[in-house]
Amino acid sequence: MKVCKTWYVLYTKRNKELKVLENLIENGFKAYTPIRKEKRKWSDRIVKKNVCLLPSMVLVFIEKKNINKVFEINYVKKYMFFNGQRAEVKNDEILAMKDYLKNKEKINNNIKIGDSIKIDSLNQNATIT
Repeated sequence: MKVCKTWYVLYTKRNKELKVLENLIENGFKAYTPIRKEKRKWSDRIVKKNVCLLPSMVLVFIEKKNINKVFEINYVKKYMFFNGQRAEVKNDEILAMKDYLKNKEKINNNIKIGDSIKIDSLNQNATIT
């Protein structure tokens, strides 16, 4: 029998995305949230901190029969809904997010309006507007 898993969007308590992600992975779930490193400047120091690009959201890859097991994890509030159904994310979109974050440093900063570029992850050409 084929196991049908889907990426769903979990809504979490504010600023607890990384803790939820860690707990989901420890409990055997496949989960993802895009993260970037950011420098935060305070009056007495500068700190490098991981910041979630999707505030209060964690993506979880789960079967429909196990859909309520995520509520055993602290700080998980609910699933995000779209048009009355749980919000689903396509696997290609997850891969595009991961690819973007991995290749972000390779982006040419000398791009001007009117330039044509190739977007490898989408296999398409684009014009900067």
